Amino acid sequence: MVNLREFEPLRIAAGKPPAEFSGWSAYLSQKMGEALADGSTFLDVGGGFNTGHTKRILEDNPSFTAHCVDLLDRRENIPSNLIYTQGDACSLPFKTETFDGVYSKSFFSHVWDQDLALDEQARILKEGGTLLLMDESLLNPE
Repeated sequence: MVNLREFEPLRIAAGKPPAEFSGWSAYLSQKMGEALADGSTFLDVGGGFNTGHTKRILEDNPSFTAHCVDLLDRRENIPSNLIYTQGDACSLPFKTETFDGVYSKSFFSHVWDQDLALDEQARILKEGGTLLLMDESLLNPE
């Protein structure tokens, strides 16, 4: 199991984004842009229907490469620079230490084993990488 104390989190956020941001996409884009170097590769876990956040990150950080993994095949209306993979977040189809950054937004309340999904996100994250979790269920597990 992942020990979150080993990670230096950017922030675990719930509710509305900070007032200086126009929305969650702007917030995510700035935080990922600050945390990752030019040319970084990141994964959106469970992006599914809403790849808008990832699209915004790519628009603001054009040197990044983005991947999205979701349980269902939802490849409609995604940009060509977003690599979409159908897969289970509890058994991610990527090699260990693949990504410079991994993020999920409003994902953990939809997964069958939160501990395993978090372990998988940590497994595919490169040493020293950025793990950004934004989910209300982390703060309110009921």
